[in-house]
Amino acid sequence: MAQDNNILLLDLLTLLQKYSNSKNRLSQKEIIEILEQHFHYKNVSRKTVKNNLEKLRRYTDNIDAKRTERSFINKETGEKEEFDVYTDYYYQHPFTESELRLVIDGILFSKHMTKTMKTELIDKLEKMMGNHYKKRKNHILADDGIGLDDSQLFENINHLDKAISTMRKVTFTYNRYVVNAVGKISFEPERSKDGQIRKYVMNPYQMVATNGRYYLICNNDRYNNMSYYRIDRISDVIIEPVERKPIKKIDGYEQGLLMQEHMKQHIYLFSGELIRASIRFQKKLLTEFIDWFGKEHITFSNQTEDEITATIQVNYNALRKWALQYGLYFRVIEPAQLVDDIKEDIKQVRKNYE
Repeated sequence: MAQDNNILLLDLLTLLQKYSNSKNRLSQKEIIEILEQHFHYKNVSRKTVKNNLEKLRRYTDNIDAKRTERSFINKETGEKEEFDVYTDYYYQHPFTESELRLVIDGILFSKHMTKTMKTELIDKLEKMMGNHYKKRKNHILADDGIGLDDSQLFENINHLDKAISTMRKVTFTYNRYVVNAVGKISFEPERSKDGQIRKYVMNPYQMVATNGRYYLICNNDRYNNMSYYRIDRISDVIIEPVERKPIKKIDGYEQGLLMQEHMKQHIYLFSGELIRASIRFQKKLLTEFIDWFGKEHITFSNQTEDEITATIQVNYNALRKWALQYGLYFRVIEPAQLVDDIKEDIKQVRKNYE
């Protein structure tokens, strides 16, 4: 009998996980019906179900119920005594539907996962929410064949996370797509001029997800700046038994890696110097500007009724690319060298269409 009760406890827990949530609570009668229809129980008593539900409620944080205070007159003492009655049991899932939708949307918009990986992850998340959650796997769109398979990507993340946590150097191969003479695409390691596979030895500091991709923020000992590598293009990661370079020895990172500020300054994660740049634009575009560069460390000047100038600190190469992407709406006015470079870029774009 004890074994049967243990099995019933597990089945009740599974039942509540699958068939209930805070908006869809179950009475004892409904629970007994589900046990009989889907768990093949026969003639299970209401008292047995009630006792086991109370065990789950007392000892499992995820089980809750509606509490109602009742009272009766004790015939022996003649005094009024109160007690609690629990009804409408439900399972408190780890996410609300809105929270889970945000998590799933993050997976759907990710560019570093294959369709197979997205489907499996979303399926696991949705199973946590029970039958009442509206499934969204039909909304999955993704190109398979991003280079690495699913297991390799997760393995990369695990290895790099361990290296960052233990402050060790890493060695890895970096890959890119190539097309052969007959037009077939393959994903191959980068090679040096003599044909040998190139090995990168780096000091890893942080992994970050941006623009739908995972990147490794790291440093090569030969240089004194940060580099960025797509994690879905990395393979053959080896954690070296050598301590990485302290980040405070890299120019501009004497206070460490301030991620929020860093990401605003390196909007495309390009290597290169930071500069102070001034951008002129219509004030109605201020919201779009702040979406890209944030609100901190911006100086505004030369404001007219329609236009304003913003001065920011930003990566040179990133702003050069951004200026081409948004050149219809924003105009870089300083520094002069960057303005000249953007003009040359525009000339080259024009040539490409002549």
